[in-house]
Amino acid sequence: MVSMKEAKTGQEMLDSWQELVGEGDIEDIKQVFQVYAEKMPDILKNFTQKPLVESLERGVLDPKTRELVLVGMLAAMQCGPGLVFHIQGAIKEGATEQEIMEVIYLSCYEHCKVQAAALGQSVAEGLRRAAKMKK
Repeated sequence: MVSMKEAKTGQEMLDSWQELVGEGDIEDIKQVFQVYAEKMPDILKNFTQKPLVESLERGVLDPKTRELVLVGMLAAMQCGPGLVFHIQGAIKEGATEQEIMEVIYLSCYEHCKVQAAALGQSVAEGLRRAAKMKK
């Protein structure tokens, strides 16, 4: 298998993702991106492969933290295949199920808080207008 950094073709890029999850099953995530591997590998290169390889090379975050951040982000974005993939990556890098569930909890917490904030002014305005109707 070609490493992520050395992968050039679309299929090599997809196959190289296996290194992030070790023995994990990545067939579903590969299927999601297969169309790009076949039709326009530059999408994979520019929006998946290159940014991740650059992050890995910078090494600012340890691998476990990086995977947990990605789990939280993907949970917030409701990206099932990516979430499955990065949960496997987090486990490979030493995360516990408890840590993963805490990240999911925090993702849900922030998502719900943002939703409540986004609706807050409309709820207040709706209640203000409704109060006028009772008079």
